[in-house]
Amino acid sequence: NHAIAAGSSIQFPVGATETSYNPLTIELASGDPTETFGVRVEPFSSTSSGFASVHDTSKTVKRLWDISEGTSGGNNAKLTFQWKSTENGTNLGVSSGNPVSVDVHRYNLGTSAYRLVERANGPMPGASTLTATTIGYSATSFSAYIIADPDPVIQVTTASVDFGPVELGSSAPRTVVVKNFGPGILNVTATTLAAGEFAIVSGGAPFG
Repeated sequence: NHAIAAGSSIQFPVGATETSYNPLTIELASGDPTETFGVRVEPFSSTSSGFASVHDTSKTVKRLWDISEGTSGGNNAKLTFQWKSTENGTNLGVSSGNPVSVDVHRYNLGTSAYRLVERANGPMPGASTLTATTIGYSATSFSAYIIADPDPVIQVTTASVDFGPVELGSSAPRTVVVKNFGPGILNVTATTLAAGEFAIVSGGAPFG
């Protein structure tokens, strides 16, 4: 364990195995209280806690960084993860030179599942040693972290559509726009309507 003062950082020289090196750097924001952190790394696999909550484990790094803090809460940290390209999942985008951003997922003890909590810049595709740093001092809670391909973020322009008065036998077309605000690729394979009084005239799935 190491104590980190406000505005300073420490790299924890840890690895998941005797032959791997997966250091993690923790940097605290200025004004934060001094805090003691501990870090350990282990392989992320089908036997890991929360494995079932990861949508596609072939798109994750095969490493898990478990971060502990002496006193819970009160700190805002920037995290930098490091791993080897040989530790990438078979379909992790950074292996093939896709956009250089990844998602950081943190294990939630209450739900026993990993959930997206940060976005990270890097790594450089094609490099043998890869690093990814969270954007800003966004880490405020600490437990087990994994790295995954960025997910799409689907958003619809409106939560409801008002057709107004429509005479029997007439129609009132309305447009609904679906956008992807995330860095991952969004592929919509099907669109359905809950009520029989409506129909999709054009623009239905599949699209991406």
